[in-house]
Amino acid sequence: MELKNKLKRVLDGKTWLRYSISVWDDIEKSPEEKAMRHPAMYPSALVERLLDCYLWHQGIVLDPFLGSGSTLVAALKKGHNGVGFEIVPEFCLLAVERLKAVQLPNLFSDGSQPLIQLVRKREPLTFGEQQKLAIVQDDARNLEHYLEPETADILITSPPYWVIHRRPRTADYKEPRPYSDMPNDLGNIEHYVDFLEELGKVFGQAFRILKPQAYCIVNVMDLRHGSWFIPYHVDIISLLTRIGFGLEDIIIWNRAREYNNLRPLGYPHKFIVNKVHEYLLVFRKPRRR
Repeated sequence: MELKNKLKRVLDGKTWLRYSISVWDDIEKSPEEKAMRHPAMYPSALVERLLDCYLWHQGIVLDPFLGSGSTLVAALKKGHNGVGFEIVPEFCLLAVERLKAVQLPNLFSDGSQPLIQLVRKREPLTFGEQQKLAIVQDDARNLEHYLEPETADILITSPPYWVIHRRPRTADYKEPRPYSDMPNDLGNIEHYVDFLEELGKVFGQAFRILKPQAYCIVNVMDLRHGSWFIPYHVDIISLLTRIGFGLEDIIIWNRAREYNNLRPLGYPHKFIVNKVHEYLLVFRKPRRR
């Protein structure tokens, strides 16, 4: 089974220039994505652009915090294999639904279709000639039970925002939307330092699973917990560089157009900034020595 359409290895010059600008403000969720039942999803269009920029050959895309499945939807559309880990059963099923709903041209010369697999049994994953998207219903701290060292070609993910989704949203009055009430969900760890420690276990395993020189791209937003401002992107940079990743770049994802119900935070007592941007932290695993 051979792919009919070869992956485009290099962007054209005009697109290369547009994508190289450090602030991206032209990517939004689709109407379908806006209606989905997930508290913190990013659009598949964002992942498609990142794949265009950072993965120029057919490979395995890894997302340890799959959520609603945007990373695998983008991998499917771009002709890649993919594996995503998600602990919440509801979100695993949502990801499967999204993948099955993707309308694709016939990618394979023999008329076969990509394999979409929901994995609930802890065993090593294999990838062959047929395009495969695997949704693993398990804790992301178990990555190495499923994937061998140096098998993934890129990692794109958005990790949990600690316990923030369990708190009332003061910026736009929206109701709290926790990821789950599961005790082993990283988003339910009470203390921030403990949360970062457990997050480090995930990225430590991911570091070993990624091939040398593979990119690891992490989408995060800074947090506010009451009066405590948390520079989450700084903590992620510190965490991943200690693991061994090198920081290659930072892209700002400006989402200002999506926020239509903001209020003047702190008014009239203390000026507080409404955060409408997120970070795309571009790391890379060093070459093998």
